[in-house]
Amino acid sequence: MTFARPVLHREAVVLPPTDPTPLTVIRDAVRAGIEDTHAPAEGDPTRAFRPHVSLAYVNAAADVAPVRAALDTVQAEPVDVVLTHVSLIELHRDHRMYQWATVATVPIGA
Repeated sequence: MTFARPVLHREAVVLPPTDPTPLTVIRDAVRAGIEDTHAPAEGDPTRAFRPHVSLAYVNAAADVAPVRAALDTVQAEPVDVVLTHVSLIELHRDHRMYQWATVATVPIGA
């Protein structure tokens, strides 16, 4: 995977991949495995999937202008990352922050 410039989402600063296709394929395989072995995966499968690496979250109203201005100054070469495994997590947002526990980890390509 290759990641380039950080961008601002509604609640986070993220690094989107330059090509989301491999992550979309992995996500679809994980969802299919969940549905084959347990029950329908939670969440809306028709909702747009935006794969990314999270850099920072916000949990309160804030002025985005300084963050956007800071991101506009970032000049860095794209970063290549080799993904070796995928983790299935139980995710929730309590206490005004994301929290998760790893349920299972599977090597990619195994």
